[in-house]
Amino acid sequence: MVSVSSISGGVVLVLCAFFYGLEKSRVETKKLEMTEAMCAFVEYIGQQIETFRTPLQRIYEEFSDERLEKEGFLNILRERGLSASLTQIKEKLPREAFCEMERFSNSLGAGYEKGQAELCSYTVKRLEKTAFEGRERLAQRLRMYRLLPVLLALSLVILLL
Repeated sequence: MVSVSSISGGVVLVLCAFFYGLEKSRVETKKLEMTEAMCAFVEYIGQQIETFRTPLQRIYEEFSDERLEKEGFLNILRERGLSASLTQIKEKLPREAFCEMERFSNSLGAGYEKGQAELCSYTVKRLEKTAFEGRERLAQRLRMYRLLPVLLALSLVILLL
């Protein structure tokens, strides 16, 4: 005979697995959104350099994005620069996007207008590629993150009961 405490424990285990899957899904979705926000940021820098020859500090001050603001990226960007702000959001970007932004950060401001605009264009293309690949993987991963933990927890509950 199965006791109430065993059933309660099983329900708690399944619920924990379900919420773990939801959290993993949320983190993956947020990483994709941050990659897209970085793409918009680099594109804005390129447009400002190419069109108006705006200095970087002024570009940093004028740029706004709700997602980046919420993560504290823009405040640190304006106070301490791009490298420091990237460190702030390292865990919130896919590894590929972070590496691309780090390369961009190390090269930004080290050349003439045309070279900087080309650097921005190149980085935008790389970030768009990363975002596109991330969107393709996201659908599969979301299903996996939502179903697999619950199925494993249910299997464990059935095995233990």
